[in-house]
Amino acid sequence: MKKIICYLIRDGNVTGIGVILAMTIGLSTTITSLYFFIDQTLSILGASIGLMFISFAGYAAHAEALGLKPFDNSYKKDRESYKKDDS
Repeated sequence: MKKIICYLIRDGNVTGIGVILAMTIGLSTTITSLYFFIDQTLSILGASIGLMFISFAGYAAHAEALGLKPFDNSYKKDRESYKKDDS
């Protein structure tokens, strides 16, 4: 499981394979739910889940292009630096 995650997330960013995988899952979920589900509620729910994957892939690609690291653990260091010393 850890090897799979290493292929999807590297240095705090989603890799290109991860972006393509999320985009493919989202697009196929959206198209499949709109095409196959007869019930309107399930169709809208499936399309919403698919669009969520597509938007995740888009945001991850933008974060990588801007050099941001959304899956990094550096916020712990920042949180420690904001604490006030009582002494």
